[in-house]
Amino acid sequence: MSDALTHALWLMLVISAVAIATKYIRLPYTIALVLTGLAIALLPNELTSGLSVPLTSDLILFIFLPALLFEGAYNLDFRHLREDIRTVTVLAVFGVLLTMGLVGLAVHYMLGLDWAIAFLFGAIVAATDPIAVLATFRQLGTSPRLTTIVEGESLFNDGTSLVAFSIILGMLGSGKFNLAQGVAQFTLLTIGGLVVGGLLGLLCSLFLARIDDHLVETVLTLMLAYGTYLISEELHVSGVIAVVAAGLVVGNFGAAQGMSPSTRAAVNYTWDLLGFIANSLIFILIGLQVDMGVLLRYIVPVTVAAVGTLLARGLVVSGLNWLLLKRLGKPLPGRWLVVITWGGLRGALALAMVLSIPGTLVASGMRQELLNMTFGVILFSLLGQGLTIRPILRRLGMATPIGKQQVDYERAYGLLQSATAARQQLHRMLEQGQVSREVAARLVEEYDARERELRLKVNLLQTINEDLLAQEQLAARRQLLQVEKNTLRNLLARGAISAKVQRELIGDLDRELQVMSEPETELEGGEWARRAIAVPHGTTELDDALQSSLGD
Repeated sequence: MSDALTHALWLMLVISAVAIATKYIRLPYTIALVLTGLAIALLPNELTSGLSVPLTSDLILFIFLPALLFEGAYNLDFRHLREDIRTVTVLAVFGVLLTMGLVGLAVHYMLGLDWAIAFLFGAIVAATDPIAVLATFRQLGTSPRLTTIVEGESLFNDGTSLVAFSIILGMLGSGKFNLAQGVAQFTLLTIGGLVVGGLLGLLCSLFLARIDDHLVETVLTLMLAYGTYLISEELHVSGVIAVVAAGLVVGNFGAAQGMSPSTRAAVNYTWDLLGFIANSLIFILIGLQVDMGVLLRYIVPVTVAAVGTLLARGLVVSGLNWLLLKRLGKPLPGRWLVVITWGGLRGALALAMVLSIPGTLVASGMRQELLNMTFGVILFSLLGQGLTIRPILRRLGMATPIGKQQVDYERAYGLLQSATAARQQLHRMLEQGQVSREVAARLVEEYDARERELRLKVNLLQTINEDLLAQEQLAARRQLLQVEKNTLRNLLARGAISAKVQRELIGDLDRELQVMSEPETELEGGEWARRAIAVPHGTTELDDALQSSLGD
């Protein structure tokens, strides 16, 4: 026990040092951890004995993975995901399966691997883990829609890849391959995971609505993340997909409906910390596990696997965009296809799958080859693709670094919105008799002064920098388009319009949203910009109602 604690403390010390160092060097944090792990692995054993922690399949699948999946799903805004759910589904399901097939073909014909082993390896490297890329997106101000697509795909394609891997591994053990049985099993595992995760997430949300204790509610989310994974595995459905579904439900429904502001803050801080620790440990342990001497002995299969995986990713992303996404009305800009392809890094899940292959199913020599091929693909994607994604984004004109004015504007705008939300809550508290009129009057006066100051600062920054005004106008127009779409859905539900008319009108709105999401779109260029509605900065109806209540 003491040795394990010592290892953990040394690792956290190294992780903290790397985190501090990356504040001063232009290097993604997770990639810096891998490089640190590789450097430590080259040192003599007597110097690194305190860091020798074996990275096992169970450690990744049952300890790290539920935390990472739940944290990502909990923080993903479903309103944004919903607009591109078809794109995410196509990439996360068909994209993974096609990538698996193309990689399997490549390693079969070029390395002579048996068909079953080849497709098993294809499933191992088919899922993406773009955490380093997403961090770069946020630093460079890349399109929020592109960020949502890449993040959403990475959450769901883990489940697809793991389900496909489990099915192929089972068939490898039985010695029988049945396509119809495989498709049926895949469907059952996937849909079953969605149902189990959604129900458990809903159940947890109902509990959260009846409890007002931030510590208990935080523990409930922890129990949900790990409990969902374990229950799903016991029920023989996809634990990965179940955890993602549960995280989406609690993050978008349970947190909004059942958590107080203080509880939401506590839960957010907890999951941010858990996500940080899990990601940090995984990436430094990946670096520590690589034996460069052994990896070089497998240089040919490693090269074939790495290049084949990248080429397969490019063909699948481009092909699906042409074959399906354009027909679904959700085509992706050409520059986005390059970024989605190059940003498809591989990570811990691939390593967990290859480590979980039983030695009784695959000869030891073949298992060692698969392990090194997987390490090679992970390192190539992290160090080759991950380190070059920043210059690629700049070369494509998709990097818009955030300046001081932008930071000041976002800070003032955020404070203004939070103050408005607080006044809305104050209005409800006054109506429900939770505060006296005297207390409410004083607080209203404070919030009035704060909002006047913040509105003045926001208006001043927009006057200095017209791009900030255009940005607010664009955001407002997007929100109004969503309102229009929801209204059309309600009209169809009431029978006021036909399904055909609704599809046509929503299609028009989707095309407007698509135009606004294009990286080359200019705010002043389209008809939608002329239709944008300016948000008034004067006294709101809420102010009038609140003042009226106080004056009664």
